[in-house]
Amino acid sequence: MLLIKNGYIKTMVGAGFAVADGLDYEEGWRAITINPARGTGIDDRVGSLEAGKDGDAVIWTADPLTAVGAKAYATVINGKAVHKI
Repeated sequence: MLLIKNGYIKTMVGAGFAVADGLDYEEGWRAITINPARGTGIDDRVGSLEAGKDGDAVIWTADPLTAVGAKAYATVINGKAVHKI
């Protein structure tokens, strides 16, 4: 199964497998955040947490790149919580 293609990792689970298999941890995050945003031309708005960008974030129950079973505890879009368990 191809998990990485053109610098992108297809899923969060794929990113976790790639990191477990030796991909640099920070590169694992970039492969599911800023790299796809750059590839689709929207990195001026999303893909990293910076002043002036959309304020979207996910809060996890555990590190999703290293912990099996990590779940999205809360999702914040434009500064408003839209999901919380």
